[in-house]
Amino acid sequence: MVLDKFKLIIIKKYHSKGKLLLSGEYFVLDGALALAIPCRFGQSMTVETLDETKIICKSWNFQKELWFEAHYNISDFNILYTNNEKVAITFQKMLFYIFNNNKENSLLFNKKNGILIQNHLEFPNEWGLGSSSTLINNLAQWSNTNPYDLLEHTMGGSGYDIACAKANSAIYYQIKNNTPYSEAINFFPDFHESIYFVHLNKKQNSREGIQHYRNTTIQQETIEQISSLSRHMYEAKNLSTFRQIMDRHESLVATTLNLTKVKELYFKDLDASVKSLGAWGGDFVMIATNMKSEDLQNYLYNNNFKTFFKYKEISL
Repeated sequence: MVLDKFKLIIIKKYHSKGKLLLSGEYFVLDGALALAIPCRFGQSMTVETLDETKIICKSWNFQKELWFEAHYNISDFNILYTNNEKVAITFQKMLFYIFNNNKENSLLFNKKNGILIQNHLEFPNEWGLGSSSTLINNLAQWSNTNPYDLLEHTMGGSGYDIACAKANSAIYYQIKNNTPYSEAINFFPDFHESIYFVHLNKKQNSREGIQHYRNTTIQQETIEQISSLSRHMYEAKNLSTFRQIMDRHESLVATTLNLTKVKELYFKDLDASVKSLGAWGGDFVMIATNMKSEDLQNYLYNNNFKTFFKYKEISL
């Protein structure tokens, strides 16, 4: 709440967490059990009223630079101005759904006052930690909208990222009878010092990955195998077992979807288990190794992988 010289401005604040999908990948779309963790990095959002009768959305990146701005007519959500039409149209769809969701939400858009929505990302957009899912969850909190419904009617996806946005610990996530379920679990293994997350210096298009998956015939047996590996990954008592599960998961996904393992692409000579996370081909990978931390870091730097975290540096 801010008091200026002329009026009382009530600012509502929201925050959602980023995500990493450790197991399950695309198969979570068809009911496979997934293991995921919320991240320390997320996105905050503030909402306040305006004297102008329009909706203004502004988004800043982690370097506090304005990267997106759009102005909408508050009566019909027509775009009045934007510096990014594609993003503006997606945000417009979110506004439409929130407005039409129920009568209470329609009252948010008071025709006598406008709305200023400001978003502040805490990580580079290209990291793929959930710039869209954190926005959706923040908007859902503000408008008292079901975030999974908002996701389904705008961006699409499995919804595990929404579950992470709201979580305070690692989760099991699964879709049962078209309904998302998440269960909080304590996943901080004794060997966490040997687990790293490394960015591949490029962002993968999740929609393209999902389309490739949808073009492949998936057997129920494969879904059950993925679910079993998710459980075994969580239950692993030592690094050796954890690495075996990582390798089996990576091989199963690569064989099923006819994809090349990320280790073969980028880490052939690394003494470690390497597993793709989420959409294959970009964003982060998980590395588990017995190597000394300084040796692994030297290897990554020498191979131009300069964005990486230890497990405890990125997980809650």
